[in-house]
Amino acid sequence: MFLRGGRAKRKEAEDSKRHISQNVLDTSNEVLYESIDASGSSSKRIKLSDPEPIHVVLEEKRPVESPIGSADESTKSITHNAQIIADFERWRVRLGDHLLSHEADVRLGTPCDCASGAVREATCHDCTQYPASCRDCFVNDHKYNPFHWVLLWDFKLGFYTRTDMSMIGPPLHLGHDGKMCSKVVQLSEPEVVARSFTIGHTNGIHRTKVQFCLHTDDHAVDALMHARLFPATFDRPATAFTFQVMKEFQIHSLESKQSAYDYCGSLMRLSDNAFTAENVADTYQNFIRADRLWADLATEKRLGHKHGVDAIFPYRPQGNKIVYCPACPEPGFNMDPKLPRHLPEEYKHLNQERLTADGNFHCNKAKKTDKNSDPNDTSIYAGKAQFPTRAAQREYLEKAPKSQEASGGSTLVKLRLTPVNNQDKKKFKNMEVTGIVNIQCSHVFIKASVDLEFGERFVNVDLALAHALRQRIGSGAEGKFKLSVDLDTQSIDRVLSYDIACQYHIKIVERFRQSFPDLVWIVEKMRWAVPALHVTGHADRCTYAYSTAYMVATGHFHGETAEHYWPELNQIGPKVRQMNYGHRQDIIVNNHNDWNHKKMSKIVVSLVDELEEARAKFTAFEAHFFGLCENLVDRAEKEDWWTRDRKTKRVAARAVSSVYMHDPLMKGDQMLSDEAMIGQGDAEEIVGKTASVLNEGILIQETQATIREAVNRFKTQPLAALDKEIKTRRAKAVKRIALWRGQQAAVMPGITADLLNRSACPVEDEVLFLPSDFDNEGRRVRGLTLLGLDEAKLREGAAYDALKSVQLVTKALVALSDRKKKNESGQNQQTAALKQIVDTEGRRDKHIRSYGAARAALIALGACTGEADDFPALSLEDTYMKSRRATRALGSSRNRDGWATSGVMANGRVRRPANSSSSSARVPRVRTQGAGTAMQPRRAGGNSARRVLEPAGARKTTEERARKTGWVWTFGRMGKMSAEEMKAWSAEGDRVQWFRAEADMHRWQEQMEQRLADLRTTIRSFATYKTGWAQMASQQESEKLGHIAYAKKKAHMFGTREEAARAALLRYPEYAHLEQDDADLMEFVRAERTARACELAAVVSLAKVRRVDTEAQAGASDSESSEDE
Repeated sequence: MFLRGGRAKRKEAEDSKRHISQNVLDTSNEVLYESIDASGSSSKRIKLSDPEPIHVVLEEKRPVESPIGSADESTKSITHNAQIIADFERWRVRLGDHLLSHEADVRLGTPCDCASGAVREATCHDCTQYPASCRDCFVNDHKYNPFHWVLLWDFKLGFYTRTDMSMIGPPLHLGHDGKMCSKVVQLSEPEVVARSFTIGHTNGIHRTKVQFCLHTDDHAVDALMHARLFPATFDRPATAFTFQVMKEFQIHSLESKQSAYDYCGSLMRLSDNAFTAENVADTYQNFIRADRLWADLATEKRLGHKHGVDAIFPYRPQGNKIVYCPACPEPGFNMDPKLPRHLPEEYKHLNQERLTADGNFHCNKAKKTDKNSDPNDTSIYAGKAQFPTRAAQREYLEKAPKSQEASGGSTLVKLRLTPVNNQDKKKFKNMEVTGIVNIQCSHVFIKASVDLEFGERFVNVDLALAHALRQRIGSGAEGKFKLSVDLDTQSIDRVLSYDIACQYHIKIVERFRQSFPDLVWIVEKMRWAVPALHVTGHADRCTYAYSTAYMVATGHFHGETAEHYWPELNQIGPKVRQMNYGHRQDIIVNNHNDWNHKKMSKIVVSLVDELEEARAKFTAFEAHFFGLCENLVDRAEKEDWWTRDRKTKRVAARAVSSVYMHDPLMKGDQMLSDEAMIGQGDAEEIVGKTASVLNEGILIQETQATIREAVNRFKTQPLAALDKEIKTRRAKAVKRIALWRGQQAAVMPGITADLLNRSACPVEDEVLFLPSDFDNEGRRVRGLTLLGLDEAKLREGAAYDALKSVQLVTKALVALSDRKKKNESGQNQQTAALKQIVDTEGRRDKHIRSYGAARAALIALGACTGEADDFPALSLEDTYMKSRRATRALGSSRNRDGWATSGVMANGRVRRPANSSSSSARVPRVRTQGAGTAMQPRRAGGNSARRVLEPAGARKTTEERARKTGWVWTFGRMGKMSAEEMKAWSAEGDRVQWFRAEADMHRWQEQMEQRLADLRTTIRSFATYKTGWAQMASQQESEKLGHIAYAKKKAHMFGTREEAARAALLRYPEYAHLEQDDADLMEFVRAERTARACELAAVVSLAKVRRVDTEAQAGASDSESSEDE
């Protein structure tokens, strides 16, 4: 038997009536202690009630499993959170009883188990299920938990009082593993030598007594540290903090950005939440100093400075306190020995350091003139972490020449991102430091930081860049090793992305030659880029000159990762604003290194995720580009696209030339006309009464669709004008259908019964009984099989026409959107431009519906399956098209053009029309643009069916009498474009599309190859760390067991990380061999590229053969048609 709610036996509970019947803490609710036997069933319970003394009450057995009752049936469908709240409401009273039950104990006042005669009067809530005991037992039980609070029962007042354990027992003995020093025992008054001490622990602030060992001359600091107590001062310390509280605050501070002030306040309240100010010592000042020193010691411990790491990795700056990125190339540490030191330009991304620079104005510092400020406070890291020393920065800024370049100056035409000019100078009033600028790598490891005094000036960015570069140039190497490191350093390709790099880099070599001459040879070879989002605010030329999307061997390095860290760091802005100069930098460095540490622990997972994305994106973009090559094979060969230079060239002071640019001199979006896009003149003529009836039926179906759309719109917008329009359209449709029924009866006598049996319905819902309205059996019994073949040919032509219209109207729509963003300003102009866009979108949607109707009819007629690539389903997403004229939109590298605008399906297959081979005399084969010939111009006022000429004397329909203007709309003030101009404008867009698609494919290919290189670099980094820590373990003195154990633990940790990185490569059979240290990544990449180039050549060759065959078939069909005529 055991008691729920306490471990005392039932006899103890019965005896308790005689001892504490008048001293139980008052409670207003019953407290239940149920007795459970071995089987888990309840047999008895003890009831503590108020205000009567405690009694033992024996009651009937009650199940414990359902103390409150089952949930209501109505709660079964509610959410999980709501269900928990409902359950809580049923448990509320019982839970409250349990909370209050811990305010007393039925065993208080009863004899203790130690048989000393003392009564139970102390308990511990820091322990789990600790029973009430006498004072001596409590002290003995907590010999190694001296900072658990003693809850001592006050028999007079009738409740627990909290006190430190030294108040009921001896002081805390330091030395002799917690036992009292023998010399202290010999003293007549040992308590005299005990010191009063304030100790901070995770459960509060303790005022206690400490007894130091008298056998040795060790300093008090040594004794405290041996007991895992960190002293706040070092000359006769009187305050210390447990290692546990120091570690806990460090994690809280770094993870949740909790301030030391708030944390100390919480410790004080944990000590006494009622009389905090009166009874608890304020340790804030001591704690912030201790935390600052603790963080530095912890950094040195983790980085190996206590083990002699500088001798193991001599090529790093001596005393370095930065957590390095394991995926970035570092000379002498993780370089690939198989990679040539002089890589071809297209392979430079395999040995590349990608950097970002960015400023932040949240982590600033206010000017302080009060007595609490310390002008002499300097960073404890002393320039060995991300920040250079304050003295070094001041000296540099004093000597640095005044730059003639100013970010956001007049030379930045159309540049909207001007960090300095856009910053409100007033908000920096009374600021000693306005912010910081960071240099980070593409893996978002912080490499360097520099304080900003007057905004984001180039000289500050130069200092940060120089500080970052010096970390990886082998400054500590000597002799032959120094030569090897220098050669490795020169072999690394470096790309820096900065939001104003287009101006920043112009005179950087000159500035570095004056301030950092030892780094000039590095910055001379650096490449410069502008982040993908920021470049959209620059002049158009910057996109082609500085966007990595058009830069060879950069992968998908968009540069916006510079922003990833700021939301995390911004949280400490208010905390560091009022700190002294050095303390502020120390807090920022701690957050930098913690961020880097977390990035390192997740680096393998991040690289694998990016590799997976790159593989998927490359596969998709490669298939898309192959499809474009197949579609545009003639132009690519004729205009020699394959050998064109992809580099952007400067042709004037403010002009560049690039294959990715739309020709700025070509007429385009200012002169768009739908009639020009569709073509002018007569349509290809199809002769025959049957064809005329079918064609008119198709046109009537489109009219019905227009009426249905208007009716649906009227349901949400019941406007009088719209109602009038619907009535007018319905009246015209009724007359038109009545006229057409007579012609239909002559051509389709088999549908007479259907016409007689049709039910009354709105005109837009009336079934016309075309062949496509019946299944195969229905067409057979009605004699419509041959007519079904004729309708299929008309529908096929209508589908091609609608698709071509979608393509051209979408191009116009993109051009209109580009012009609206770039040129239109003011409410009137914006409104007019928006109306044009909305009207054009309506026309595009109409063509999409026309295509869908034609496709549905073809499926019903059995002319296509609905799954083939000749007539795939068309949605709005399939009409997505990147702008050809604009520079580049954010996200372009992740999105592909829809198949309706590119002709390439999502799987990379090219959509090809099925070539009809029928030679029906009544309905000649319709040639379309899909068959490799130019689309024949047509009439029909925007309807998708073709105009049909009836035999002489035949009656014309309303649509056939329509004005021969099409649905023409003109954009801009320059009038319409000619057919030649329209063709050239569209062709130029296709060329830009081809080159940009190629660039997207190459960037994702490079991204995939980069991630492989990064994984291999990470493997070498972890292997080097593992070997280095193992070597440090072997070099420690034998008596330094802790040093040896810690070094072995770190070696094991990096060994585990190395295995994880190797396992990541082994997941892919095609990359498994790259896990080997002697694998040649360069040869693997070259072989892969060669294989893909051969595949592309095969696609192009096959496309040429198909094009020749298609043209031959088209020529033969023309000859056959001419003979028939």
